[in-house]
Amino acid sequence: MREIITIQIGQAGNSIGEKFWEYTCNEHGIDPLGIFQGENDLQLERINVYFTETKSGRYVPRSIFTDVEQNSLNKIRNSTYGNLFHPEFMINGKTSASNNFAKGFFTEGDLNKNKYLNEKTIIPGAEMLPELTEIIRKIAEECDLVHGFQFVHSVSGGSGGGLGALLIDNIRQEYSDQIIKSYSIFPALSMSQIVVC
Repeated sequence: MREIITIQIGQAGNSIGEKFWEYTCNEHGIDPLGIFQGENDLQLERINVYFTETKSGRYVPRSIFTDVEQNSLNKIRNSTYGNLFHPEFMINGKTSASNNFAKGFFTEGDLNKNKYLNEKTIIPGAEMLPELTEIIRKIAEECDLVHGFQFVHSVSGGSGGGLGALLIDNIRQEYSDQIIKSYSIFPALSMSQIVVC
């Protein structure tokens, strides 16, 4: 089977990703606990592209939810579909990126290269990257054949923009033969004052 790993990043990516899984579950007849309740076996055809079937017969999305702060993930954890997702694949940091691309993108090695950063600078992306990379590797190893990665994120802000770019760059290096598909959300001038260049 050719599996897809979905990675949702930041508040926008996680909100849209949560709806994606709700619709995907409805399409395949999967209830909020991951149990097949469908009326037609055709609903199970190719279900393994997006889901992993557990030994107990539950279907769990092959998905990672991440944000540098915990509010958007707590909302999903407490939602109707919160128990559907693997809790180890919901990774949040301990601080906000404050809509700052640099806080999500720069890594510890960048501290020595950038005169504007110092050892006291909090870099949420750098703190989260090793754990996210390890989880992605673990999920990929459980697949028969990884077809690609599907990202859902905004291009503005620290989590979606900064951490999103950092993760996409990392995936491109580690899994150069796989497809990377990005559903990128751009801010609307009427809703956000964040500048995207």
